[in-house]
Amino acid sequence: MAASGGTPATGGTAGGGGTGATGGTAGASGASGSSGAAGTVGAGGASGSAGAAGSAGAAGFSGMGGSSGGDGGTPPAPGTLASVMVVAPGFASDLTIDSSDRIVIGGCAPPFPGSPATVWRITPTGLLDSGFGTFGMTTHKGAAGGAGDDCVIRIDIDDQGRIVAGGHASSANSGVLTPQDYAVWRFDQNGALDTSFNTTGFFTDDRAGAGHQDATGGMALVTLGGQQRIMLTGWSFFSNTRNDAVSMVLSSDGSLYTPYDGDGVREDTLAPGAAWYSVNPFPDGANTDFIFCGGQASAGFRNITFARRHEEDGALDATFGGACTVDGRNIPSSVCHGTSTEQSTCFDSALDAAGNVVAVGSSITFASTFIDGFVYRFSTAGTPDTTFGANPGEWWNQHDSGREDRLDGIVIDAQGRIVVVGAQQNTSGDTDLLVIRYLPDGSLDAAFGSGGVFTHHDAAGGDGNDRGAKVVIDRDGRYVVVGTSAGVSGGNVVVWKINP
Repeated sequence: MAASGGTPATGGTAGGGGTGATGGTAGASGASGSSGAAGTVGAGGASGSAGAAGSAGAAGFSGMGGSSGGDGGTPPAPGTLASVMVVAPGFASDLTIDSSDRIVIGGCAPPFPGSPATVWRITPTGLLDSGFGTFGMTTHKGAAGGAGDDCVIRIDIDDQGRIVAGGHASSANSGVLTPQDYAVWRFDQNGALDTSFNTTGFFTDDRAGAGHQDATGGMALVTLGGQQRIMLTGWSFFSNTRNDAVSMVLSSDGSLYTPYDGDGVREDTLAPGAAWYSVNPFPDGANTDFIFCGGQASAGFRNITFARRHEEDGALDATFGGACTVDGRNIPSSVCHGTSTEQSTCFDSALDAAGNVVAVGSSITFASTFIDGFVYRFSTAGTPDTTFGANPGEWWNQHDSGREDRLDGIVIDAQGRIVVVGAQQNTSGDTDLLVIRYLPDGSLDAAFGSGGVFTHHDAAGGDGNDRGAKVVIDRDGRYVVVGTSAGVSGGNVVVWKINP
């Protein structure tokens, strides 16, 4: 694993993963390059480690068939590994692909604690982009003035090609939980902070007050009032009896968009642990409405609340869904899943071609030993789709491997197939990357992987936990997953490409 501080120019040629004509020889790990003097970003490819002193060149995608895959004529089997790249030490939360087919990743980099918010960019050939930031990585620390961890949780590209990163920034060194504020950074295409955004290139909001925690869960770029704006969702911890689910909208200049709920921010005090982890904008006539996905915690349990559907001005759509009961508290206009003996949370969601919301998360009953993954579907009117899934009358699918299973990310492909990613515990007790594909009706796609399931272990060589965080689809139709894999000296950002 590359240490910090070297010059990537000495880090080896690090192949781009083979052409795929013969199945690919797998991109060289970069280990043959001259040793960097403690390289900054030189993560080796999955097929080998970086140079002895931390060779600085990124290895690119190891070629399980290279970038074009296959054996020169036969398409690769669905649910097989196309390539994998160990990007750099750190933690990854989200990714997107820009108009030049470059992968843009958001997360945070060492040291921990005290990490900076971090964005990496990878070229189509699988190398850290030398034209972006410093050796393919840009960081920012101290947006809210604290010395703790700053981290990007959601990332996207706006209509001007700028990188918008939503997350949190440490606001103090001590306090209730981890004191932090909501944060949004905007970077130009070279990785520099865009100072036309709030004059600094970043925005912070201390909603819960000094010493308390604000945390970003979801983000979306949406057109409101004729301009593209930033919708941020999350939660604010005020006290042990108050944790609000929060949504806010920022304008392009970094100011709060006050037509949304009067001041740009809506706080929903639903239950002691309410939180929004994702948001899906969708058209409602001439307006844009939002469906939030998340959870509500109490002393007894957590109950998924998919809708709350909010209108363009932030008002609650009272016609949506029905009433849920959380710890004796009535929560109207919601779609819920959970019982008084269950802890459930929705972590991501997407809209299908029919306009339904498909959401993923995890759940555990108090009587159960392990967490299971769940996939749910309901309409934008808040009606559960009881035709979805393996069991008639239910509106969800449960993934139960017999051990710990967690689902964190979702994408729906052009055929309407639902691809979800996360982590699955193996027999050794650590976790593997987990990718599952469902057909549009909610049944497992037996043509994908092994009975609809693909797993991958030990991407970074540390024989520890591997986990997928989010998934997108590239221009070749492959599923591109970002996540983290344990290396011999800590966590590493990893990108897997899976054949569709």
